[in-house]
Amino acid sequence: MRISTLEDWDKVAEILAPHLCKGVRISLRGPLGAGKTSLVRALLRHLGYEEHVASPSYPLVIRYDLSHAGFTHIDAFRLNEKDEIPWDWDELRSDIVAIEWPENLKRTALKFDIDVEIFQIDGSDRRDVRIEIHGKEII
Repeated sequence: MRISTLEDWDKVAEILAPHLCKGVRISLRGPLGAGKTSLVRALLRHLGYEEHVASPSYPLVIRYDLSHAGFTHIDAFRLNEKDEIPWDWDELRSDIVAIEWPENLKRTALKFDIDVEIFQIDGSDRRDVRIEIHGKEII
């Protein structure tokens, strides 16, 4: 799917939203500035969250309370395989969890229900997005 504007992230969120329920794990891959947090903002809007959505780059973890589930947004960019993980996976098992830079958490052996990969096109504002749900590519 081609993304050219911030509003286009809403189209991606519309596709993903029906698949988001308690316990779903989402991997968000792409270079710095690709739009991973923009996608999370769009997802939260589609799930009914109306307040400000911040980037978790510095706190690493931000949790949002939704009417049907918690939504935890993790940014693992600044972590490496040797770092202590600053959250408890057991506490997050019933949340929807979106993880940016999941490749930095290799030692956790996480399995994801949804994989999102964002590709920048020639240094422009345009992006291509690939989504797999349970191993099946949908866009």
